[in-house]
Amino acid sequence: MKLRLPATSANLGCGYDTLGLALSLYNTFEFWESETNICLDSDLDPADHLVFRAMQEAQRTLSFPQKNATLRVETGIPIKSGLGSSAACVAAGIMIAFLLQGKKIDKNQVLSIGTQIEGHPDNLAPLLYGGLTAALASETGVFAQAFPIDASIEPLIVVPRFSFSTEEARRALPEQIPVEDAVFNLTRIGLLIGALGEGNLDDIDTFTEDRLHEPYRLPLLRELDPNYRRVREKMRTLAKGVSLSGAGPSLIAFTQDADARDTMREWLQAEQLDYEVPNVGIERIGYRLETQ
Repeated sequence: MKLRLPATSANLGCGYDTLGLALSLYNTFEFWESETNICLDSDLDPADHLVFRAMQEAQRTLSFPQKNATLRVETGIPIKSGLGSSAACVAAGIMIAFLLQGKKIDKNQVLSIGTQIEGHPDNLAPLLYGGLTAALASETGVFAQAFPIDASIEPLIVVPRFSFSTEEARRALPEQIPVEDAVFNLTRIGLLIGALGEGNLDDIDTFTEDRLHEPYRLPLLRELDPNYRRVREKMRTLAKGVSLSGAGPSLIAFTQDADARDTMREWLQAEQLDYEVPNVGIERIGYRLETQ
């Protein structure tokens, strides 16, 4: 069997640790039951492999009999780039635990167990439900809701060649924030969801503004690459709502201009900047299971 899991972009500016968007960039996980856990594409000890760790955690949590798998991974999602590569591996491992038992994948359990491992559900929700999602982890459970996003809207994704780990990015955040900064973000989330659903990008620059994480992370990213600010500024001339994708360093914006990606690529090439602009749209369904 094969699982195809999409990349995801979390936060989208104002929606720190809650909003997420599924993207048409994928990791494919082919697997079959075997006597021991083996990954054909990695030298990692299976005990250290995120897919197998998630699979075993799901087996323990759900009281499944322990089963092992041989795994082959085709990687399309850049790692440590803010595009949900770890969430894809975690979700794949939990799904494999279900499938090895001959059971149907339970999305709620994948979301719940995955959040225990990841620490937050913002990347997990869109890869499960597709499109634009909001998610919440609370004492009473983990919840997610999908929202429509207009067909005219396309993401513009720009991926630097350098990486930036989520752990490093979280260390940059303060332990406390002013109430006015929390209110600043909260008042924008509903407006952003509504505008994306209607296909109205006129005020997206305002709706994606953030005071909770980007002011603390952007200085670190500018230190990693002095051209980072220039790239963001160029994106603003081509698209709306330029934001960090997750913790970064990738950037996301929204456009209705079919030529925006090509224009961005041409500018990066002319400026000799080492950034990639993948042909990525919105994944509106989420993960796919292929049986052979």
